[in-house]
Amino acid sequence: MAKMASARRRLWMAAVVAIVAGAVAAALASAQAPTYAASAQVGFGTTTLPAQASVALTPAMARATLHRAHVTSLSARDLLASTTIKVDSPSGVAVIRVTDSRGPRARRLANAYARTLVSARRHQIADGARRTKARLHRQLVATTHSLKTAQGVDQVSMRSQYGTLVRLWQAIDTRTSIAMDGVQVIGTAAAASAEDQHVVRDAVLAAIAGALVAIVLLVITARPGRGRARSARELGRALRMPVLGTLGGSVSEAWEGIGQVRARIAAVNLPQPAAIAVSGVGHEDATSDTVVGLALAVARQGRRVTIVDLDVARPRLHRRLGADGAPGAADVVAGRVRIDDGLITFDDRGIPVTDAPFAAGCVSLLPAGALDGSLWDMLSSPALRDVFRRLRRDSDLILVACPPASEPDAVAALADLADGLVVVARLGSLRWEDAAALRSSIESIPMAKLGAVAVAGEPAPAQAAFAPSGRPAPATS
Repeated sequence: MAKMASARRRLWMAAVVAIVAGAVAAALASAQAPTYAASAQVGFGTTTLPAQASVALTPAMARATLHRAHVTSLSARDLLASTTIKVDSPSGVAVIRVTDSRGPRARRLANAYARTLVSARRHQIADGARRTKARLHRQLVATTHSLKTAQGVDQVSMRSQYGTLVRLWQAIDTRTSIAMDGVQVIGTAAAASAEDQHVVRDAVLAAIAGALVAIVLLVITARPGRGRARSARELGRALRMPVLGTLGGSVSEAWEGIGQVRARIAAVNLPQPAAIAVSGVGHEDATSDTVVGLALAVARQGRRVTIVDLDVARPRLHRRLGADGAPGAADVVAGRVRIDDGLITFDDRGIPVTDAPFAAGCVSLLPAGALDGSLWDMLSSPALRDVFRRLRRDSDLILVACPPASEPDAVAALADLADGLVVVARLGSLRWEDAAALRSSIESIPMAKLGAVAVAGEPAPAQAAFAPSGRPAPATS
């Protein structure tokens, strides 16, 4: 009580901080040079692809843009800091906006960035077509050799297979041409417009922010004890389980953490093939990022990885890989589709491929799908057990995205399907006062507890999906 009283007596400090912050913000905004903005538009010809454009802000893209625009006075980092890409998925349009102290240069850079994005996407499409043709060529050669020695029914079957491969080969050029024509600059930047310096707005916002920060600091210093688990060590102590790895805020730190998680799970004596359930402490604890990152890391070892999204009430996995959410597990369990029709295959970079499901070095995703009835009925159904028997037969590792650990009954329904449980928690989200109840919920789940994954980065909506390039995987074209 004495500390709280002291905090109230010192609240005048918040007012002082607010006034100083507002004055500084106003002075800085007034001293800034005029800024100009220009925007260009890129059309993708499909509503499933533009999500990748929102993460085209890479140093390589910036350097290519500067070279195309013949601008040598800026660095790639400067251009990235002044460029934003906004995606309108329903219309399949990406708007590239560049700000600069010179209007003509802002316009030139916006148009150059749009053309560079189009060129990069077309190169990606062509590269994918070349890889697919190379694979089909190998299959054609093998089929031709088999056709020479086949007889009777086998010869008829081989001829049918050969004809199918030939038709696929012929269709590649058409699909590639259509895909490349669909990506183009649909709106070049006009004359750049001057931006408002927002002197008053910045001063008010800075004053409010300064006051809030001061109040929060005063309250925190007045509260005894710890509030939340803010480090991996504290998280392990709160959950009373080992921390398998920590996913940092940058792509490289996240991949380093995923490597630790993969190595420590591999050291556990699990049945082969293993099925691992992954559950978050809460609804926003980066479960999908962890599952996708771990799947891609294991696939890079040449193994067959299958992801099953059983968090049907809040499906996120398909978004992290840029795929459609249906059909999926709920549709397969309901008998509306076959399991092979619900699976989507990605390579170890998170890029969709045309390979059949369960290919070596690839990730097969079974999205959540559309649930018609009860979640409990689906999770406890014999049909779901049949699905997992098939997946165990054709996979080296199965990763199951589960409902949050705060809903232990839903996770416990999968106890006979998974060999172990991994809990994902974002650092700073777990209150110490809630730790005991959460531990009780986790302990009530009849699965082997493999450990926890600590997430130190931003919440999932602000993060890119895991891919070695740091870019989200594009959706299926």
